[in-house]
Amino acid sequence: MQNLFSCYKCGAQTSIGDPFCRQCGEKFQYSCPGCNSKVNASDKTCRNCGNTLSWSSRQQQAEKEYREPESANRSQQSKSPVPLLLGLIIIIVVIGAGIYFLIKLLEKPNQPIIAENVTPSKPVEQIAPDTTPPQISDIKVINVNYNSVEIQWITDELSTSLVYLRQKGDYLQPTSQKEAMVKQHSILLPDLKIKTSYFYKVRSMDPAGNETISEEKPFDIGMQPGTTKVEVLDTRWSSEEHPPGGTRTYIKGQIRNSGDLVLRVKDIEVTVRIEVAGKSGYSEVVASLDSYPSEISPGSVHGFSAMVPNGTSPDYTVTARVINQ
Repeated sequence: MQNLFSCYKCGAQTSIGDPFCRQCGEKFQYSCPGCNSKVNASDKTCRNCGNTLSWSSRQQQAEKEYREPESANRSQQSKSPVPLLLGLIIIIVVIGAGIYFLIKLLEKPNQPIIAENVTPSKPVEQIAPDTTPPQISDIKVINVNYNSVEIQWITDELSTSLVYLRQKGDYLQPTSQKEAMVKQHSILLPDLKIKTSYFYKVRSMDPAGNETISEEKPFDIGMQPGTTKVEVLDTRWSSEEHPPGGTRTYIKGQIRNSGDLVLRVKDIEVTVRIEVAGKSGYSEVVASLDSYPSEISPGSVHGFSAMVPNGTSPDYTVTARVINQ
């Protein structure tokens, strides 16, 4: 009679040599009767001492029964249900799409809905071109000096600035134009002749090219009370060596503004009347005035010089006058 023992897991009665519990499937571990080494129920000999292990035919049958369910379980585990589920889902989607398109093909096309435009259209605004020229007003001459004035005027819209100017008997000529678009206009007229009457017009042009030119008006420059007069203050005759060119003769001196108004140097002329030895009659030489300062105040002096031919007689005459009056 075979010896029995209880399964330590479920307590079922099991024959010695069975590789597993028939009740719960728990696998057992045995010892070699010769050397007491651990052996498996499926071992035929001891791996330690070589002792032949004898197990009953029942053990072999149980081992077979144990292995068959184990392999079957592994086969079932290897077959995952995920691919089947994915395939089923794809089939359902394809069938659903086919049914949807079939329904759409069988439906009658909807008639387009024509909505009436109930919003009133706004008329297109036509911008008329600007054909109105600027209106010029309040023309005046200010800051009148002995040789300059300033012309000012106003326009009702932004426009450019230009002054036409002439002396008596001449034609109007344009002065420097200001392209800036302004309503307050101002043009300075410099370098005018003293004690002279002028005539002028102002012109303004808007961005659209419309222009307005005022009527001609006069103004006088340098007509304030007073006199313009210069006098020769002193002169000297000298010969200077200029190697290698030899000797040069100069007549130098000073003039004084003996009038009441400021004079520009370019409005003064100094003339030297000379007599040259060996030549008959007299000659006149125009002297050069010092370039600085450019203006001479009343009572101030200014230098001049004139180079004359060698052999000029010391008996010369110098005169000075104001021109452009």
